[in-house]
Amino acid sequence: MEGDDIGCERRPAKHAPTLISACPSRCADAKSDLVNVLSSLEAHWHVLEAEVVEINRDIEYCEQCLRKYGEWFNSPLQYLRVRMRACAQRDPILTTHDPVLLRRS
Repeated sequence: MEGDDIGCERRPAKHAPTLISACPSRCADAKSDLVNVLSSLEAHWHVLEAEVVEINRDIEYCEQCLRKYGEWFNSPLQYLRVRMRACAQRDPILTTHDPVLLRRS
């Protein structure tokens, strides 16, 4: 077509049923792919969230040990804080949606 920016051409009406009948299978494939991606992202989110919760518990315990036993626990505490920052960088959503998880980073 003249003046058409996107370069599409009009198809005769006889092709319309073919395009419509092919759409459900393509849409189902796309939906299946989307569900797989979302499931994978959710699984990764749960793993990362569990890691953050565990690191927070370890930080709290290290802080108690630091107060009780002294400087021997300063190095592990710093390491855990670095790990917490690494988790926050991998998934910045954790800092915006659940700041309690990252309260000690």
